[in-house]
Amino acid sequence: MLYIERGAIDHLFAAEALPTGRSLALRGPVLHDVQLAQAVRRLHETLDRVDADAGLQLEQQARFVEVLFGVLARYGAPAPAGLRMGAEACCVARAREYLDEHLGEPVTLLDLAAAVGLSPFYFLRTFKRATGLPPHAYQNQLRLARARRLLSLGEPPARVAAGLGFVDQSHLTRRFKAAFGVTPGQYAYVERPGCTGAAPAHCA
Repeated sequence: MLYIERGAIDHLFAAEALPTGRSLALRGPVLHDVQLAQAVRRLHETLDRVDADAGLQLEQQARFVEVLFGVLARYGAPAPAGLRMGAEACCVARAREYLDEHLGEPVTLLDLAAAVGLSPFYFLRTFKRATGLPPHAYQNQLRLARARRLLSLGEPPARVAAGLGFVDQSHLTRRFKAAFGVTPGQYAYVERPGCTGAAPAHCA
């Protein structure tokens, strides 16, 4: 169950062309929507996670906002008005810089929105439209790219994981292998000078 306070809705959609005072009523007590149901399930799975990943809170908030707008846009009575999706290249650039500067820290959707001067929902939609990714997925790509660079410089995987906000080394390993096809240890070995082919003793 999700119980959402009216104040939270007003804050998330502040400065949008969303007449929340008129669109909180839903059409019918039961909604049959497979796509929206899957989005709600993913949101609950994310909310159930209790790990210490630096990007978890950002992912939770992004999924929550997307579900909330999905409900209001599809089943609000009347539906929300159209979004103002103008060019926001400057705001997106500032958001990218902010994420890059805070890779190892827990960043929230509210932090990002405040940093670029947009409401949370407007920022989320603008960022995703400009980059093709929600902020938490973009942040994950940044962290993995930074991890790859640090590993190539000889940083131990455990230190890289701790410095970039991963839960632990195994968490980094799962994400790294999914993205690049090798583990951090394997990547670091290949990148070390003189370490090619079967691992010689001096490269272990």
